[in-house]
Amino acid sequence: MNDIIQLQPSEMIYDRPFTHPEENGGDLQILQFMVKKLRSILSESDDLPSQSEPVKLNLKDVDGAHKIILVDKDYLTSNQDLLAVGFFGQARTDIDHTRIIKLEDDLIEQFGEFPELLAYYNLHLPSDQWGNLVLCRGEAFKEHWRDNPTHQQAVEYTPSHYHSIRLHNGLIPGGMIGQNEFKLIRTKYYDYRQDEIWRAVREIQSP
Repeated sequence: MNDIIQLQPSEMIYDRPFTHPEENGGDLQILQFMVKKLRSILSESDDLPSQSEPVKLNLKDVDGAHKIILVDKDYLTSNQDLLAVGFFGQARTDIDHTRIIKLEDDLIEQFGEFPELLAYYNLHLPSDQWGNLVLCRGEAFKEHWRDNPTHQQAVEYTPSHYHSIRLHNGLIPGGMIGQNEFKLIRTKYYDYRQDEIWRAVREIQSP
């Protein structure tokens, strides 16, 4: 397994264009849009179903197809800082993605088992690419997510479905009731184009 390469904030690797800092900027714009969309939905929370179980919303508009699961509306609308994870994959166009979509649906059915999970947002963009945003209370969520067998299977399938991915770690200070934007802390990069996975990380700013 290759060592994880440490990238400087503005460093470019020309033979791996998905790591270009400008790509981070584009992802961040989409993440800000997703946060704004969630705030709009939560502002009308009185019209949402009861929170006895996760609330599932499927919306479609000019911006794409939005699959949104609200796991804990009360916490989301408090003034607590939220940890955030953003996923952007450069999907392969020569493969049927049905099996990984099915795994996502299976994982969503298990969301009640993740005590730290607050919300999940899958955005299928008009470009036929995907962006994901996960909001959680704290770092313990990542361990539960990583150890979940369904998620582990999805990770196993990832190289077959994506050329590369960017995994962003961030923070939304003050939660969803204010106007603070997604604060990007670091980005992890994975390149699956060769037999051995290439990995890198870029620290953006301190939390």
